[in-house]
Parts: sequence; C-alpha cells; structure tokens
Amino acid sequence: MFFGEAYRRYWIGNIVEQRFAEIWASQRYWDVMAELASPRFNAQTMCGCLCLQHKVNEFLDGLKNGRVSLGEPVGPPPLHLNFV
Repeated sequence: MFFGEAYRRYWIGNIVEQRFAEIWASQRYWDVMAELASPRFNAQTMCGCLCLQHKVNEFLDGLKNGRVSLGEPVGPPPLHLNFV
C-alpha cells in the first residue's frame, strides 16, 4: 500500500541501495515508526483495504484493549512459539 509515490513520507529506505541493517538502524526508520504510532496516523482510514496484516492487527488490538484474552494452550505446542 505504501509503495506509491503519494506515500513517500513513509519510505524508510531502498534495500537495493542500502543494507537492511543500515535501514533498520537509521533515524529515518525511527521517524517513520514514530509517525505511524502517532495520533496523526489512523490505520483505519489511511491504510488501503485488505491489508495482509489486517487480521493480526485486529487480534493484537483486541488483546491490547481487552476484547481478546489468551487462554492456556490446547494440544501440542506449535512449531514456532514466537509466531502470531
């Protein structure tokens, strides 16, 4: 969604031109993350529809705001314990 020229203010780097570690550690990365976390950015109105992360975001928002709770795991542990 944010690849278009209209979203240039959210671009953090170009993996073809920079190493991932450089992008990740850059001030630009933190500036964009701060903007996305600020009240100025409303993902409900400013993101495109059918975002690939929509269901993950929905779950995490529900967890944060008390609409979802985590119970005890049922069955064998998953192959990747850190995977949401």
